[in-house]
Amino acid sequence: MESTTQSFHLVVDSTLITSSGDGHSPLWTVVVIQLLVGLLGILGNFLVCFVFLHPRTRRNETNLLITHQAFIDVFSSFLLVAHVLYDLSRYEGSRKEYIRTVRCYIWESKLLLYGSFAVSTFNLVVISLERYVATVHPLSHSRIFTRRNLRCLIATVWVVAPIPQYGIVLKTHSVSDGECIVEWAPAFTGVILFFWEYFIPVSVMSYSFFTIVKRFSELNRVLESHLPLTSVNQSSKSSPADSIIPPATGKNEQMHAEFPLHQQSLHSHHHVDTTSGSSAYSAVLPGAHQAINSALPTAHTTALNSGSVIRKNATKTLIIVYVVYIVCWSPNQWLFFQLNVGGSEDFFYTFHEFSLVLSICNSCVTPFIYALRHNVYRDRVRELFRSSTRCIFRF
Repeated sequence: MESTTQSFHLVVDSTLITSSGDGHSPLWTVVVIQLLVGLLGILGNFLVCFVFLHPRTRRNETNLLITHQAFIDVFSSFLLVAHVLYDLSRYEGSRKEYIRTVRCYIWESKLLLYGSFAVSTFNLVVISLERYVATVHPLSHSRIFTRRNLRCLIATVWVVAPIPQYGIVLKTHSVSDGECIVEWAPAFTGVILFFWEYFIPVSVMSYSFFTIVKRFSELNRVLESHLPLTSVNQSSKSSPADSIIPPATGKNEQMHAEFPLHQQSLHSHHHVDTTSGSSAYSAVLPGAHQAINSALPTAHTTALNSGSVIRKNATKTLIIVYVVYIVCWSPNQWLFFQLNVGGSEDFFYTFHEFSLVLSICNSCVTPFIYALRHNVYRDRVRELFRSSTRCIFRF
């Protein structure tokens, strides 16, 4: 166990520069991959921020959270590259005691790097809950996820997510004679981190997204059994990659967070008085949806259908992001969980490098998911490169 902790610094976190068995020479393959992944994460997530902050990109709660996720991944990718270069350079830095103290607790402990990974995970939890409310409880969505509440949630995520890391750093790091001293953390701290940064968030995300998938299936069955074929065909013509999530334009539009008006009437037996613009509801008998559809202007119904399909496909994209997170982080987290509860170390070195590379890849994969799923994302990136190319050739 001693050799393990010497090679991997702290058993509670494995996302570090990997060393070979002697604890000194780095595994250069892993180091190079970390640098490439970090640089790719910076570039890719910067492009995501550019696309979602573009003036022509519609603003809504989900897009705000996606932009925040990309910003976190830019930050964590930058820290990853900086730590790799710092560890390779073996930079001594200033001998002043207060600078060494700050560097020991903040930098050499990798508090910011580990904290950014935790913040990224918790932000995904917030995204999953936002999509859950929009899909399962659409009438409560505009009341719960206001801009003010979202800002408070984002600030809370940055403060709360790394809390266990603060305690671990204070307990295991100290400065003596200008040197950063590390004491090995007890095994139970690794178990706490496993549940706080992986198991609980994954459980919440799994419940949210599985409920969303179940909800989509129920709505599809209802639509197939009740709606006219032409209405279904109209909705299906929208491309799953045509747009980033459009915003709700008012109280009435907010009701269509995941499905159009006639779908909601099937579920709740209520409808909105669209002629007056009021958000008051009136009772509708089951089966009266066809009368409602015929009363709505065709263009308005088509627009609602299109917006619903876009939001549904955006939710599917976020489900893919969740699945990728599970694939990337599960091997690393379960490996260290079994190690902290006294599991076998026989396969630790063999499997560790693979799980390490896989976990850090999570920060750079998301932009490729958006590129594959959204035409608008690809178009904005093309515009950026065309503008950059024109500027270069002007010089």
